[in-house]
Amino acid sequence: MDKDLLLYMKTNMGEAVAGMMRETVFERRTIIRTKSLSEVTQLTPRLFDMEGMICNDFNLRHPSLSMMIYKNWPTAANNLIAYAEESGHSFKKLFGLEICVTTLTDGKLVSGFSIPTP
Repeated sequence: MDKDLLLYMKTNMGEAVAGMMRETVFERRTIIRTKSLSEVTQLTPRLFDMEGMICNDFNLRHPSLSMMIYKNWPTAANNLIAYAEESGHSFKKLFGLEICVTTLTDGKLVSGFSIPTP
């Protein structure tokens, strides 16, 4: 990805950056695949601090999968949490997240993440 464009997106926010994020989704995929998590968060902070950017990237890269994951979210969430814990990455510390478990009206347990309130 062009270093000037990356710097612009890193130091700005707003609709202009959101548009650039949509246009550079496949270049960002390369960054995500080749860098560590801490490098990805440093290089592309807007992916994490602008609402909807992770979902936007996913939907642009995999338009037919988003509904499938939505339908299977209880299982997918549990698998993602287990994988993250087993990988040894301190994702909870990095993003300030806490794991929470909720019981749905049909009795199913759903795991997820929450941001602790100060």
